[in-house]
Amino acid sequence: MTQPIDTAKYQVLRRNMIAVVVAVAIAPLFLINAILIYHYHVVYKDAVGERLAEMAAGRAKSVDAYLGDKIKMLGFLSASYPLEELKKTEFLSACLARLGERFPGAFEDLGLIDGSGEQVAYAGPYDLAGARYDRASWFLAALAAPETVSDVFTGLRGVAHFLVTERITDAAGGVHVLRATADLAGFSAMLGEARIGRTGAAFIINGQGQVQTGSGASGELFPGAAARILARGLVPGQAAAFELEGPPGQNFIYAAAPLTQAGWTLALRQDASDALAQLYNARIQSIIIFCAGAMGIVLMALVLSTRTVDRLAASEEERQAMLDKIVETGKLAAIGELAAGVAHEINNPVAIMIEEAGWIGDMLADGAAAQPQAEAEIRRAAGEITTQGKRCRDITHRLLSFARKAESQIIQADLAKVTAEIAGLARQKAKFAGVALEVRAAENLPPVLLSLSEMQQVLLNLINNAIDAVSASGREDGKIVVGLVQEGEKVLLRVADNGPGIAPEAAGRIFDPFFTTKKPGEGTGLGLSICHGLVAKMGGEIRVESTPGHGATFVVSFRTVDASRQNTTNQPDPPA
Repeated sequence: MTQPIDTAKYQVLRRNMIAVVVAVAIAPLFLINAILIYHYHVVYKDAVGERLAEMAAGRAKSVDAYLGDKIKMLGFLSASYPLEELKKTEFLSACLARLGERFPGAFEDLGLIDGSGEQVAYAGPYDLAGARYDRASWFLAALAAPETVSDVFTGLRGVAHFLVTERITDAAGGVHVLRATADLAGFSAMLGEARIGRTGAAFIINGQGQVQTGSGASGELFPGAAARILARGLVPGQAAAFELEGPPGQNFIYAAAPLTQAGWTLALRQDASDALAQLYNARIQSIIIFCAGAMGIVLMALVLSTRTVDRLAASEEERQAMLDKIVETGKLAAIGELAAGVAHEINNPVAIMIEEAGWIGDMLADGAAAQPQAEAEIRRAAGEITTQGKRCRDITHRLLSFARKAESQIIQADLAKVTAEIAGLARQKAKFAGVALEVRAAENLPPVLLSLSEMQQVLLNLINNAIDAVSASGREDGKIVVGLVQEGEKVLLRVADNGPGIAPEAAGRIFDPFFTTKKPGEGTGLGLSICHGLVAKMGGEIRVESTPGHGATFVVSFRTVDASRQNTTNQPDPPA
């Protein structure tokens, strides 16, 4: 009678449990991990930018100090020596030598240029004596300002360099320009000290966005980068870090700080991948830890769900076995309740059989059997004995069919026939209780799918409960009507009585285990609970309709065979 366990249901349950546990456990872990990575990214990126900006500001001060020292050296020469001495090439050469001794690499050369742009004195490695600079932009700027720093250019010597100038005005109002060439190689090397990381680079940009010099992994800026740096509108004393997108696939972090001496801007650059390398490593480590944790959660969810589902399956098997025992116990109890009626029903045909057999015996004893008219009487008596014997056999067959422990198997069955058989068993009990039992079945009812043994148990429980309810009310016109009708795609079985009915507060609990409205000791409260479980297992529905004082009606509904097949066809295949 035990139903096989539905393994597909437990597989679906296992998958759902795994999905819920994984979602509940991993979702917060993922969110926390993502939030931490994001905030760490923001903080780390800001820290990298601040460090780069601090370096740019510090290096800008160093460059300003470097250029200021150059200007101060020329100022010292112009203030310490008369113009006539500075016009002498030998004197300029001696000054260049003394500066080189005191400040190695201070200047590459020195020159004095008069107001017309002619270099009247020169000391250095190039042949620039008498060179004219009257059209050079740096010279025009030097005439207009006391001291200047030129942009980097090649000039007459054909080598990139930049100049530091000091304007000298003599007593007669004449103007001369003392100029010195700075060591560009040393200047670039000093910029190189500002680079950071393996991809770091440092650049000097003039006011027109032209790169004067650079040092690092790349001495060039991508097109438009200088203009975008100057567009920041920074002023001397300020430094800022920002990210610029370069060629496809390349992002750079920049820091810029304007210089006070030359109108230049110092820019530091580093590849984002290099500057944020530790951030990316931390992100990878975080993802690895998250994946490891997620795998652990999935594995634990799989183990726990398997154990839980296995225990549920075992509990289901135990519950099913217990239900089978309860059903069998209910059958025995029902047989006990029917015993008096069944005994009386069998006793009547047995008494008739004994009477007819005695009549035949008397005829034989009196010798009347030899008479021709006695043969017909004997045949009649024998036929009556056969009829009553068949009646007893039918009664015992119905009783044995009900009492026999049969396997629970859902088959196509005629519900009206099953109802008639069970009503026949219960009719004598109803008669003794003074209750009329009537079966009303509509014609041509379609077959339904049910388990015969379990349906018998449901019917007998419902009829016995109705008999008990009506007999307890003391009504003389007690009546139970078992009706069968078709409504749409369902066949409805109604067991209606005219007993006292069920109170509203009890109607909601009528199918709960161990709940009973009978007096203590007269009921276990399991009958209707068993009926509810059996009907649900057969795919049907059971409900109660009751008005206090006007009886109760229990309605059991089953889908017809055609409707059940159509419903099954339209359903998706169960999970494997």
